[in-house]
Amino acid sequence: ASQEYYDVLEMATSRLREGSAFFEIGDEDSSGDEAVRKKKKKRKSKSKKKGRRSSMSKSKSKSKSFSDDEPEDVEGRRRSAVFQSFLPNSMIERGRKEKFKSTFSAKDLIGGKGGSKNNSDNNNNEDDMMDPNDDLPTRWNPASLVTAAQSKLPGGKTDSRGYYKNDRRALDSAYDRVSNRVTAMLSPQNSPNKEQQMSSDFNLQSIGKSPSDSTGKKQQSSSSRRKKLKKHDSIVWGDESVLSLPGGSVISLPTLKKKKKVPSSQEQAELESFGIEGRAEDPDPTFDELQEANRNYLLRQQELEGRMWKRDRRKLLLCMFVMVILFSVCLGLFLGRKKKQPSGPPTKSYDDDEMTRNEAPARPMPSAPMEPAEGFDSSTSLHEITLQDLHYIVNDLTPDATVLNNLETPQGRAYAWAKKDMEVYRVEVASRVAQRYALATLYYATDGEGWTNNENWLGSETSGSHECDWYGVGCEAGGNNIVSVTYVDLNSNSLVGPLPPEVGRIETLEQLHLWGNSLRGSIPSSFSLLKNLHTMYLDNNELDGEMGDTFDKMHNLKHLDLSGNRLRGHIPHGLGGLIELRDLRLSNNFLSSTFPISLISLSNLQTLLLDSNSISGTLPSLVGEMRSLVTLRVHENDLKGKLPSFVDAERLEEAHLDGNYFSGPIPKFSSRLREIYLGQNALTGSIPPDIGNLAKLEIFNANSNQLNSTIPASISNVTELQILDLSHNKLTGTIPEELSNLVRLHEIHLSHNRLKGFAGQFGSMKHLEILHLNNNILEGNLDPGNMLDMGDLDDLKEFAIENNDLSGVIGEYMCDLLLDVLTADCWGTPPRVDCPCCTECF
Repeated sequence: ASQEYYDVLEMATSRLREGSAFFEIGDEDSSGDEAVRKKKKKRKSKSKKKGRRSSMSKSKSKSKSFSDDEPEDVEGRRRSAVFQSFLPNSMIERGRKEKFKSTFSAKDLIGGKGGSKNNSDNNNNEDDMMDPNDDLPTRWNPASLVTAAQSKLPGGKTDSRGYYKNDRRALDSAYDRVSNRVTAMLSPQNSPNKEQQMSSDFNLQSIGKSPSDSTGKKQQSSSSRRKKLKKHDSIVWGDESVLSLPGGSVISLPTLKKKKKVPSSQEQAELESFGIEGRAEDPDPTFDELQEANRNYLLRQQELEGRMWKRDRRKLLLCMFVMVILFSVCLGLFLGRKKKQPSGPPTKSYDDDEMTRNEAPARPMPSAPMEPAEGFDSSTSLHEITLQDLHYIVNDLTPDATVLNNLETPQGRAYAWAKKDMEVYRVEVASRVAQRYALATLYYATDGEGWTNNENWLGSETSGSHECDWYGVGCEAGGNNIVSVTYVDLNSNSLVGPLPPEVGRIETLEQLHLWGNSLRGSIPSSFSLLKNLHTMYLDNNELDGEMGDTFDKMHNLKHLDLSGNRLRGHIPHGLGGLIELRDLRLSNNFLSSTFPISLISLSNLQTLLLDSNSISGTLPSLVGEMRSLVTLRVHENDLKGKLPSFVDAERLEEAHLDGNYFSGPIPKFSSRLREIYLGQNALTGSIPPDIGNLAKLEIFNANSNQLNSTIPASISNVTELQILDLSHNKLTGTIPEELSNLVRLHEIHLSHNRLKGFAGQFGSMKHLEILHLNNNILEGNLDPGNMLDMGDLDDLKEFAIENNDLSGVIGEYMCDLLLDVLTADCWGTPPRVDCPCCTECF
C-alpha cells in the first residue's frame, strides 16, 4: 500500500474519534477531544515537512467543519476528492422507511477499526449482515475512503469511471447473454445502454446519490451536499469485497465472479441479481411486441417526413407566388415605361437581307392522249385468257411466289382482284392483263381507297371497266389495234406508300406524273425497263435512297424531276449518256460528291437545277461553254473556287450561284442574261464596268460579299433592271445620280456599306417599292425642299434610312404614303431626324 493509503486510513480514524460528540451515545469522553486536537496539530506539522501543502489546501475548500470550535485550517487540509462521495441508494431508501438511531458507544469508537465484532456474533440476522459501522457518515467510513483512494492508484481495483474491474467484466458477459436477442431487434437509437442499466452500487462515484441523481436528473447543489449531518442520518458500510443491493440483499465478489454461466430461463433473475434497475420488473419483450414497436417507429418517421415535405412545399409555393407577383410588377412597369418613352433602339421588324427570287421556269407538261377507250378493239386475240394464262402473266411480273400468295401484300391483293375481274370483265390480250395487274398493284400499294380521286379504278364486283377509263390513265392504240397504257398522271392525289416495281413493267408507258404525293422508299430498279418513257415527274415526295443506274438506259428521257425528295449519294454519271435530256431537276435533296462532269456532254440540256444539296468541289469551267443551257441553278451548295466565264453560254438567261464559297472577281456573262445571283459568297474586287452591256438584265444580286469598289455609272445603261441588291459589302463613294435613269427599278438594297451622298435622287423611280439605304454614312438635310419628289412614289412600301448622318424632318409628304416600313434616326431627345410617322426609330 502507498503512503496515501495509510494517510487516508489514519485520517479516517481521527475523524471517527472527533465526530463522536455529534451522535447520541451513552458515554461522552471530553478528554478524547483534547487528544484529537493534539494529534491533528502533530499531523499538520508532519504534513508540512512532507511537502503536501498543495493537496491540503485543495481539500480545505471542499468541506466544512463539523465542530464550531475546531479551526478551519485544520478541518480541510488532508481532505481530498474522495471525501466528497455521496450516500448510496440503499441507504437513502432505508433511511426513509425507518428512523435509525445509532447504538454505538464511545468504547466502540475508541476501538479505532470500526468495531466489527457485532457482525460476527449473529450471521443469521438480516441486520447483522450489514457492517456495524453502517450508521457512520459515508465520508467518515474508513473502508469507503480506502477504496476511493485505491481508485486513484495506477494499479487500483476500479477503473477511471469508478466501476470494479472484475465485476464489470462479469456484468458485461451476463448482459451480453441476456440482451443478445433483444439488441438484434432494436434500432441503434433504441438500444439500451449497459452503463445506464447498471446499479449505482457498482459505481463508486455514485455512492450516496439519490435515485433521481442516478437517472441523470440535476444533481444537488454543492451547498446541500456540504450540509451538516444530523444524528438520525443513515450510514453505509463501503467494504469493497461486499456489495449491498436494493432490497437489503448482499452479494460478495467471489460469488459474483462465479456467476458467469446462467441458463437462459434465468436471464431475468440474473439481471435482478446484478442490480440492473428496471430490468427485474419489466418482462422480456416478445417478438411481436418488438415488431410492433419497430412499425410504430417507422410510422412516426414517415409522418415526420410527410410533415416536413408539406412544410417545404408550402414554402416553395409561397416563394413561387412571390416571384410571380414580382415578375408581373416588373413587366407592368417595363411595358408602361416603354409606351411612354423607348428605352433604346428597337429591333428591326423588316428583313433587309431578304432575297427576292423568281420561281424556277415552268417544266414542260406533255398532253395526255385523247383517244376514247370505246374505239379500242381487242378482237384480234387468238384465244381467250384463262386462269392458267393469268398465272403465267402475273408470275412474269412478280416472280416471287411468296409475295404473290400473301394477301397482305399489294401484289397478292392485286392477283386476287385479277382472278375475280376475269369473271366479270373479259380481256383477250395478254399485254392488257399485264398492265391491268400492274396498275392494280399501284392502287393497293399507295392506299387507293384513300386517294382524292379514284374514279372507275378496278371497276366493281359486278361489272368491270376498261383501264383507260380509270382516273389519270391514258392509252394509245398500237399495232394490231392493241390498246396500251402510255400516260399515268396521279399528281397531288394523296398517294401514300412505296412505288411497286410492277409499274416498271408497263413498257409502253411514256409519261409518269406522280409528283406532290407521299411516296416513300427508293425508286424501283425496274424503272430502267421503261425505255419509251420521256417524262418522269416524281418531285415533292418522300423518296429516299440513291439514284443508282436506274436511269442510265432511259435513252428517250427528256424531262426528269426528282427535286424535293430525300435522295442521297452522288449524281450518277450515267445521266451524261441521256442525249435527249433537256430538263434535269434534282434540287432540295441530300445529294453529295462533286459536280458531275458528264453533264457537260448533254448538248440538249436547257434547265439544270442542282440547288439546295451538298455538292462540293469546284464548278467546271466547261459549264460556261454549254451553249444550250438556259437556266443554271446551283445555289445553296458547298461549291468553291473561282467562277468560270459564261460569255460562251449564248443562251444562258439565269445564273443562280449564290450561297456557296466562290471567291475571286465577278465573272463575265453573256448579253442574254436576265438574272444574276452572286450573293452570300466571298467574291472580291470591283463591280465590272461592262455590267452595263447586259441590256436584258433584270436582277443583279451580289449582296454579302467583299466587294470594295464604287458603283459604276455604267449600271444606268441596264434599263431593264428591276432589282439591285449590293447590300452588306464594302462599297465606297457616292450613290451615282445615274441611278435615277433606271425607272423600272422595283427594289434597291444598298444598306450596310460605306456609301456617301444624299438620299433624295430617287423621286423619279415611279415603280420603286423598296428602298433600303440604312447603315451607311449618307449626309444631308431631309427638308421638304430636297425630299419633296419622294412623296410621288405611290408604290413605295419600305423606306429605311437609319444609322446615317442625315438630319431634318420627314414631313407629311412621306407620312401620306402610309408605308409598311419607315425607319430613321428618330430616337433620343432631341432626335436627329424628326419623324412623326416612323414605324421604328433608331
